[in-house]
Amino acid sequence: MKARIAIVAGAGSGIGHATALALHAAGLTVVAVDRTEAGLKELPDGIHREVADATDPAVPGPLVEHVVAEIGAPDVLVNTIGAYELGDALTVTPQTLGRMMDVNLGAALWLTQAVARHMKLAGSGVIVHVAAPARRRTDGRRRCLWREQGRAGAPDAHPRRRATPARDPGQYRRPAAHRHGEE
Repeated sequence: MKARIAIVAGAGSGIGHATALALHAAGLTVVAVDRTEAGLKELPDGIHREVADATDPAVPGPLVEHVVAEIGAPDVLVNTIGAYELGDALTVTPQTLGRMMDVNLGAALWLTQAVARHMKLAGSGVIVHVAAPARRRTDGRRRCLWREQGRAGAPDAHPRRRATPARDPGQYRRPAAHRHGEE
């Protein structure tokens, strides 16, 4: 049986680090990718490490080709790269929006394009993109879009508006019977 190969982007910390460890423990050959070497050093010896910035459109293609040449074609891609800069809609700059698009969407697209060709040739593959939940404030509540009261668009600017914190997607899951129109 062929060894399954997984590329985990963002493996230097958090969800990516935990994912790399879990896939390695499950018997997959793991290639951990992160833009800095620091977090990758904490991974066990059996996990391959690649320092690369997958948000740069020129990087994922050559990175995946290097993995294919050295280890083999990937069967699994897990992208955990993501960022969110808190702020309100009235102060977002083009630079901030561009950074968030490059990190959250660009990396997902470039990595998918790089592995999809190999997965198509193999006839199968798994691509997973993960987003982290909103960070919690020190008082335990989730942060809202509005950082201060009194700004235009803030909860108190309109009597019927109120701040709605980010929700865990799991809160919206319904039993399978409801998802498929069954009663």
